[in-house]
Amino acid sequence: MRVLLVHGMAGSAASTWRDNGWIDVLRDEGHHVEACDLLGHGDAPRPHDPAAFSHLADPLDAAHAGRTDHAGDRR
Repeated sequence: MRVLLVHGMAGSAASTWRDNGWIDVLRDEGHHVEACDLLGHGDAPRPHDPAAFSHLADPLDAAHAGRTDHAGDRR
């Protein structure tokens, strides 16, 4: 199973999913895990011009996901 992990408002892929072991647990269970940083979070670019966000596609298209199970942090 392929799992796409998206962090919460003030987080990053590392702080929300990697540092507390979720990525390792899911991989140990045989899942293909992708954890992304949204723009302005973690290692992602931090654009200040709103136009920099206008080209964004659906995040699932960007992840080239066929069938994907999703998890999100609602903090």
